[in-house]
Amino acid sequence: MAAFEGRQRRDTAAALRRLVESGAPLGPRWPALARLGMAIGEAQLAIAASDAWARLEPADLSRRVTHAALLAQLGKVEDAIESLRPLPPTPEVDHLLGALHAQIGDPATALEHLRRAASRLPPAQAVWTWLAAVDIKRFTNADEDYRRIEALTNAPMPDACQSAAHYALGKALLDQGDTEKAYAHYAKGAAIMARLEPDDGRAQSRFVDALIAGFDDALLGRLKASTCDSRRPIFVLGPPRSGTTLVEQILTSHSAVSGGAELSLFTVAAMALPDFSPAAVERHDRRGDPDPWGEIGRDYLHLLEQRFGATGRVVDKTLNHGRILGLLAQALPAARFIWLDRDIGDVAWSCFRTRFATGMAWTWSLESIGRYLGDEALLRRHWASILGDRLLILRYEDLVSDPGNHTRALLAHAGLSEEPAVFTPHLQQRAVQTASVSQVRQPIHRNAVGSAKALPGQLDAMYAAYERRLSGA
Repeated sequence: MAAFEGRQRRDTAAALRRLVESGAPLGPRWPALARLGMAIGEAQLAIAASDAWARLEPADLSRRVTHAALLAQLGKVEDAIESLRPLPPTPEVDHLLGALHAQIGDPATALEHLRRAASRLPPAQAVWTWLAAVDIKRFTNADEDYRRIEALTNAPMPDACQSAAHYALGKALLDQGDTEKAYAHYAKGAAIMARLEPDDGRAQSRFVDALIAGFDDALLGRLKASTCDSRRPIFVLGPPRSGTTLVEQILTSHSAVSGGAELSLFTVAAMALPDFSPAAVERHDRRGDPDPWGEIGRDYLHLLEQRFGATGRVVDKTLNHGRILGLLAQALPAARFIWLDRDIGDVAWSCFRTRFATGMAWTWSLESIGRYLGDEALLRRHWASILGDRLLILRYEDLVSDPGNHTRALLAHAGLSEEPAVFTPHLQQRAVQTASVSQVRQPIHRNAVGSAKALPGQLDAMYAAYERRLSGA
């Protein structure tokens, strides 16, 4: 059954390819085919189906914008911008162009588009445009943009929009050095989201405990060896805001590395597993396939090729890979792993003031952030004991204090030669699609080290939750 399930994704991809290439008049079915392509990791097929839908007659602006957004989601940001250039400057077009220009390091053009979009939108929509703008500029008290954002916090709008307004104002206040008021607005925005999207962190911690207890040397010794010996992927792990995007930027500055991102492709390749618990892994191993993990590894490599082409190393910094690191290591035995470790206060404060898009309910309270960071610390220790020198643990503070030597250590661990460009990663012209979009455009610096010291007392609940998690209480 497992082998069939593994083939099922490939069979579905083959059927989708035949349908997309058939030239059949599929009309309104194109968006469903594009979604299917995304769900099974077939980036090229998803793009082809989305493009066919966007080109249907009569012309429709919203279809063109949706297609551009899909291109950007798949890392083709320049293509997305080009596809939007001929379109009229509607708020929808301007918002997306602003976000895309921010990703490629063009903040002036980004702000021009975002301001124009926000000026033509009602408050409940404009707030999302301003939230996109706050990360690409610094605010002053006399800033007209600051006044506009401040006004949004008092405008009637749905709760999720009100939350976004508080996050945006928090950033504007933080730029002015008013950490106390900034913290208050972040807390208001987070409290709203905690009501709307409750955190299931205790269930996640139970999974981590079961994983650590069950995914040990004995289990790895029982599993069939993988024949997938590719070194193409370089996995970068660690909690958000720990420096993973900086490491990605360093590595992707190398001529042998074709790209990187939070790819979320390995779980697609491993969809034959009902979940990623040790018990599910062992059951999958026993179902009769002579190379179950090699099959998953090769499927993952195929999905990388769909996204990045056939050549070049790829950096995969998908969040929460620490929860499946044993499976990654089993399927790709030649792969190398880098785990970023950073002062938990600095990580917590940075996470608390970042309004992530989806799936990050643990960031809505400092206590849940502490528990999550405790999970991460336990996983890091566990996998270090299992993987040995396949896993490099790198302190963020060490990297920014001595970037030359620690960049060399990164290159050596990944099997990459030294090149001048990796020592000036801020000069690299590539799209960055995370909350670190503005930071990686700056030379490596220590400015963010010790940022949590500006909040004496406010992080006590986080530290207490972190210590409870480590102690098993």
